[in-house]
Amino acid sequence: MSDTTTIPRFDPITFFSQGGSTYGNMECCEDGDFVSYEDFAALKNAQILSNEIPVRHSVRPDVGREFLTIDCPEGWDDVKKVCHKVLAYDGRKFTFTGWNSDRNEAFFARSLSNDPATATILNK
Repeated sequence: MSDTTTIPRFDPITFFSQGGSTYGNMECCEDGDFVSYEDFAALKNAQILSNEIPVRHSVRPDVGREFLTIDCPEGWDDVKKVCHKVLAYDGRKFTFTGWNSDRNEAFFARSLSNDPATATILNK
């Protein structure tokens, strides 16, 4: 089957066992799965952004700091990749403060009043 196969649908709404629903025609993706025709173009245009990771932001005014939390499902193997990095979030810099091995989360923080002192590494 080619990746542009269209399957006509006669039922107005189709519900999937893994969740979600669609209506209308379905398109076959390269991996053999079918998606709604309307979503097919969006899937082709999606891209992975380099140097970006999902974070949770929180603020603690009582201690004058704000935090970024990163999920690290592989534990220390994930943490060691980011612990020596400075993260930029909405134009503000955050530095590594520690991690929780029970919840597999890494924490970055900054003062509410200013960015942490950092230096730029120059490449030759």
